[in-house]
Amino acid sequence: MKRPFPWASIAAAAAAAILTVLIAKGVRNALSPSGNDFVIYRDAALRALRGESIYAGGVFMYPPFFAVLFIPFAVLPIGVGAALWGIVKAAGLLAALRLSLDLCGLQGRIRVASGAAALAGILRFLDSDFTTGNANALIASALVWCVAEAARGRGIRAGLIWSAGIAVKVTPILLLPWVLRRGGGRMLGGAAAGLALWLAVLPAAAISPPGARVAVGDWYTITLAQFNPADETFSESERGSDYQPGQSLRALLHRTLRPIDASAHDARDVRVNVADLPKVAVEIIAYGAAAILLFVWLIAGRRAGTAGDAALAFAWMVIASPYSRKAHFVALLLPAVYLAARGFRDGRRAAWIGAGAGAAALASSPGFVGKRASTLLLAHSAIAWAGLACFISLALCAKAQDDQAKPESDPS
Repeated sequence: MKRPFPWASIAAAAAAAILTVLIAKGVRNALSPSGNDFVIYRDAALRALRGESIYAGGVFMYPPFFAVLFIPFAVLPIGVGAALWGIVKAAGLLAALRLSLDLCGLQGRIRVASGAAALAGILRFLDSDFTTGNANALIASALVWCVAEAARGRGIRAGLIWSAGIAVKVTPILLLPWVLRRGGGRMLGGAAAGLALWLAVLPAAAISPPGARVAVGDWYTITLAQFNPADETFSESERGSDYQPGQSLRALLHRTLRPIDASAHDARDVRVNVADLPKVAVEIIAYGAAAILLFVWLIAGRRAGTAGDAALAFAWMVIASPYSRKAHFVALLLPAVYLAARGFRDGRRAAWIGAGAGAAALASSPGFVGKRASTLLLAHSAIAWAGLACFISLALCAKAQDDQAKPESDPS
């Protein structure tokens, strides 16, 4: 009897090789003179250990809990800590990929093909996350784990996991509509308990209660005040050099509708605007557009099962969040698996819109088009446009059926 071709083994080996390269890039950058985000996290954790201000220098922008969580990596030699950080993220990512495939009910060759396609689709974002030593891959993995626990009826545990993601980066709070629809009271209760533990109890125990209160205030000033129209920092640099970082819907609209610098990747003043609107007006438009996309998700996701609804929720989260950079789009792992399942298993043509978006995002890398062209594409918010295309594809693919489909039989 002819043995089947070992597609699964080849895919696993390729994934391991790619992740090894990404981990090595993160370690190399951490050891370089300029460092990366791992070095910022490490410095904040060491300051917490010494009883100093976590936010000295205004570079660390995460809640105090993350500095405390990072202490085990910070006490190691920087190269060892960076390698361990990358390994933990890679392990979490592979576990999240497996959970995503399970949530979509995939088996056999379709499971292998969907997993490979999903990783290829988010490779641009994985490269950004691992190279910079950021925490987005770990948060994305935790959110997939949260969805899996909710699907198993373990609401309290799902809430605790969700709250841990919020305590590292505030962006997962945008999944609240999904939690209200799918998680119920037990998940909200678990989240409330988790937030009290992660944001109050642990920082107070590690830093001291007064120090933790000061740290929370510093975190608000550095991270959140810039998005509050009532805060004085909101109106600073109303025009001209008011660069809006990232690849979110908000950044896209500011660059398109205001005469501001659209790129921080060169010394030139790159402008791509087609209008000249006040900052507050663009903020209102951005919130309105996010609300419209939220409505689309709630309507389309209502007809989908757990995986489809969560995929739409994750896509909306990264598009709507004002913090979203390239690496944040790692959260599209579950949406990418879902779209691959719809394309390979169910023959949904709309799924290939998302596939094209992933390919376009990958093509915006300097390694493909060169640094100058990549800078121009990012100035035009190419990643944000790709995220919107992915969201539209997900909405079109949503249909009234349980995503926990019966496994496909493998003829081999």
